[in-house]
Amino acid sequence: MNLSEPHALYITLTLPTVFAAILIFEGLNQVLSHKTIGWVSAFFGFAFLVTVWLTYFALSG
Repeated sequence: MNLSEPHALYITLTLPTVFAAILIFEGLNQVLSHKTIGWVSAFFGFAFLVTVWLTYFALSG
């Protein structure tokens, strides 16, 4: 897959990043509502975000 094409960039970077951001913010919302399970969601969101970015740079480099 050629990562210089716009649709490839959208599929490999933008959509997963938005999903990770939703997980992170949902986790923070739960933490602010005094639900300790929110840390789990925020952690998995952050881990997913790091995985997306590392995969993108591994494929583009």
